[in-house]
Amino acid sequence: MISLINNLYTNSIQAYSSKCTKYNNCKNNVISFRGIPESSVVINNYKNDVPKFIYPIDIARKIFRRSNVFDMAIGNPDLAAPKSALEKLHTVSIDGKSHRYNMTIGEQRFRNEIVEWYNKRFNVQGLDANKNAIITSGGANGIDLLLMSYCNPGDKVLIPQIGYPVYLDLLLKNNLKQEKYKLSPHNNYQIDFSELEKMDMKNVKAMIINYPHNPTGKFATDETLQNALEFCKKNNILLIHDFDSSELTYSGILPKSIIEFDKKGENSAVVHTMSKSHNLPGMRVGFIVSNPETIQNTLAIKNMSEINTYVAIQEAATEALRDKDYIDYVNKEYRARKDFICFALNELGAKVKPSEGTYYMWLRVPEGFTNMEFTKYLLYRGGVAVTPGNVFDSNDTSHVRLVLSQSIENLKKIFDNLKRKNIRFDISKETIDKETMKGIKSYAHPVYSMNPLYMNDYQTELLKKIELLRTNYINKPSKYQRLMPSLDYIYSLSNKTKPRYYSTNVKTGVKEELSTNEILPFSNEQVYKDLKDKLQEQWIKYHVEHPEVKLLDTWKNVELYPDLTYITITDKNGKIQSIVAFKKLENGMLRSRMLNTAPWNQTKDVEFKHAGKIAMVAECNYAKECG
Repeated sequence: MISLINNLYTNSIQAYSSKCTKYNNCKNNVISFRGIPESSVVINNYKNDVPKFIYPIDIARKIFRRSNVFDMAIGNPDLAAPKSALEKLHTVSIDGKSHRYNMTIGEQRFRNEIVEWYNKRFNVQGLDANKNAIITSGGANGIDLLLMSYCNPGDKVLIPQIGYPVYLDLLLKNNLKQEKYKLSPHNNYQIDFSELEKMDMKNVKAMIINYPHNPTGKFATDETLQNALEFCKKNNILLIHDFDSSELTYSGILPKSIIEFDKKGENSAVVHTMSKSHNLPGMRVGFIVSNPETIQNTLAIKNMSEINTYVAIQEAATEALRDKDYIDYVNKEYRARKDFICFALNELGAKVKPSEGTYYMWLRVPEGFTNMEFTKYLLYRGGVAVTPGNVFDSNDTSHVRLVLSQSIENLKKIFDNLKRKNIRFDISKETIDKETMKGIKSYAHPVYSMNPLYMNDYQTELLKKIELLRTNYINKPSKYQRLMPSLDYIYSLSNKTKPRYYSTNVKTGVKEELSTNEILPFSNEQVYKDLKDKLQEQWIKYHVEHPEVKLLDTWKNVELYPDLTYITITDKNGKIQSIVAFKKLENGMLRSRMLNTAPWNQTKDVEFKHAGKIAMVAECNYAKECG
């Protein structure tokens, strides 16, 4: 069926496209004039798996109400920022001087505090605030600046697999190639340098390491950090230490910075963010510590971008960095949450221990489930959102990540609900009833699977269509429920605009755009009546006057079935040129139950030669939308 649809689609396009002039843009089924250039290679190559698990959460919130869905999926801290930081933010923000342009390298007071903090926290002496530190707009921005400073288009970067998905985005943005080194539970998620030594390091300019590790929460051992530094020195590679969650610890033992092994930062750069440890995610503030040359290079790149962090935010971050008591409070809170979760999970059949650091928990899913299936199961049955492990650029489908972004009070509600609904972590997939599995599958959505940045009118229409279909089917007998088009698909047309169909009116010689109108199953009766009236007025009348023209018996009797989808194709005067009807079969296939061009297009003296082909293209587009 898929092959047939693809062939029909391709043949229809080729037949029609051959008629186009050189001024037409013949891409897919979109044949139109464009006033802007095609989107960039970066946009066309952008693949984002994150919405595949984020937007089902939004669907769940619509179904169960927001207050009944607990988000433990998104890394968005819920704790309040340090009081001293907020007070400083307020004080400085009302000072008119803070609203002026600021230094690209960052405020002197903040950089002084960073050097002092490195002295106390990491016992690293001799850093110069003017030479060894630069302020960034968060951690990702710091990594981006470093990559732009040392990598040319086409160069390679070593990134962890399992790892933070933003690394891939940064490589794509900078036209860089990825070389992945695997992190395995068999090696406690440490880097296997014996495997790394076997890899080709030609054109590799940088290596990103991430400890404490997102998503597992593992710390780097001294051996891992030392070996990483030696490996990068030997291969003339910049070592970038993504030091997110640097102050979060379960045991009280804090993780180490690569600068502790590379005292002058000659071969390394460490990237800090204030988002997790200090709960300032929305302020977008972080910093890089490295050697003077690297700081100057990143400063040059930053000068080009003109992206500076607001002075008041830098002052708030300065206060947060010096607040040791606040870090103790944060660790105490996350330690309590981890203890609670571990106890509750083990009661439900999971075997889990607290992670060393971060506010993440890395949890194995029950046998028989993929992590995406189990993620949807928890969401559908328990109203709990977690992150499937494969999102972290990994082939590991057996883990999910939990974010400790819910209070103890909410955690009690969450696990009480899981117990009440008999949701266990040693459950067998085979024991789950079919209706529940159907519900789980419904959380895949064509529009929600798209990147929200590129939501446009067509995708908005698709969303409305899905919601309308749900409404239309909700009170129908079970025999009709199986006809509901599957929502478990991803809309995949490469051109994210509404399909447009053009043809030339043979009688007038004028090329015009034909309009399409879709009647969804179980629409209101007036919609069907209007279509019947048009057919009576147009097609049936013509057939009476020209009996030699063939017309399907279905249209002679004007039979319209409420469980079908109809698409009509009309000219600018509202005259129906073609009509096609669809029905979803029980096996998930889509059948075109009736297809007919207008009777006046079946004679030699046609109005639109391509009306039938356009109907076929519309049919193929509908099939692609329905997966």
